[in-house]
Order: sequence, then C-alpha cells, then structure tokens
Amino acid sequence: MDFYHHRSSAVRNDISVSANFCCRYAAIKTGAAPERSSSRKQSCGQLAFACCKMNVRSSKSTRRGGWSRLLGAVYRPVLVTFDSAVFKYWQIRLGSVGPDTRIYPTVRIYRPSSVHVGANSVLNDFVHIWGAEGVYIGNNTLIASHTVITSQTHDVNALASGKLYRETNTGGPITIGNNVWIGSNAVILPGVTVGDGSIVGAGAVVTRDIAAGTLVMGIPARVVRHLK
Repeated sequence: MDFYHHRSSAVRNDISVSANFCCRYAAIKTGAAPERSSSRKQSCGQLAFACCKMNVRSSKSTRRGGWSRLLGAVYRPVLVTFDSAVFKYWQIRLGSVGPDTRIYPTVRIYRPSSVHVGANSVLNDFVHIWGAEGVYIGNNTLIASHTVITSQTHDVNALASGKLYRETNTGGPITIGNNVWIGSNAVILPGVTVGDGSIVGAGAVVTRDIAAGTLVMGIPARVVRHLK
C-alpha cells in the first residue's frame, strides 16, 4: 500500500498549515488579499503534497525506519523555507519585530500593528495576544505555549451603570521586559508591566506589575522570591 495514503490525515493537516502560511505571505508580497487567494493556496498545497509524496516514495530507509524518520522526509521540503516565511509574514504585520525572533505558526495575534517584539525572543505554539492597547515584548524573552497576553478587557462595573459587559471595552498597554520567562498557560492582563529578568510561573494570572528579577506564581500571581 502507498504509505503516503496509508497515514495521510495528520500529515496533510500539518502540511496544509505550512502551505497556508507560505501562500498568505506570497499573496501579501504580490499585493493580493490573503483571504482571497484560494487558487494560490490550492497551488501551494498541491506543490507541497507532491514534494512530500516524492520524498517519501524515494526513501526506502524512511519507509522501513518508522514514524520519526517519515516525518523528517515529509517535512524537509516544506520546513526549509517555512520558518523564514512565517517570520516574514509577521514582519509585515507586526508593529515591529527584531532579528532572530521565532514566532511559531500557531501563534495568534489580534491587532498586530500594535504589537512590538524585540530580538532573539520566542513566542511558542498557541500563544494568543490581543494587542489593541499596545503590547511591547523585549529582547531574549521566552513566552511558553498557551500563554494569553491581553491588553483588552470589559468593565467589571458595567452592571452598576446599566450596561452589558459586551457594551464596554477597557484596557491598557502591556510591557514585558528583556530576558523574561513566561511559563505555559500564564495569563497577562491589561496594564501590566513585567520587569527585566523576571519569571512568571506556569498557569499564573498576572494582574499587577512585576518588579525586575522576580519569580511570581499563582492566581493571582504573587511574589515567590527575588532572583537577584
């Protein structure tokens, strides 16, 4: 049986994401609206699948060598330019982004023109950023997967003023300093400043400013110890 068709579901999903990002970048560079470039996406997707199919079929060691080597053969033709394409896509859309920063393909950024990321930082998979009020991330900062950074919220006093929560919008800029490490599933709320060299523990909810060189954990986040 053709191995490409035997276990194609997961591979096709990931390759579709890769092709989608590459084609959105190509559409922007050519002046076409990304959401209207379905034929371009289809062409890119077909090209990616053809490359992967060719590589898998031509590699006997991959067919005999297990799933990990199969993934290597499948992704190789796509990943050569994929990281660069993702970075360039965000380079176009973000307010600014420094060199050697890595933004994983499943990151979601809303109002990206108000989001600024420094150099040599990492935004891992499934990070969500709401940037309408401004989000500023420094250099050499690590943001782990599933972190939420939101500069927008709703007014908790809406009922007192006779309004629905959905009718209110408030917020404030978020500043995350240099050499900050934010653990997985953390939440950074509007108006917060995280000082240089700080660590936010996994799952923490940051509701107020964090001084430089501080480790915080919990809900709401509290100081556990000073790191310097």
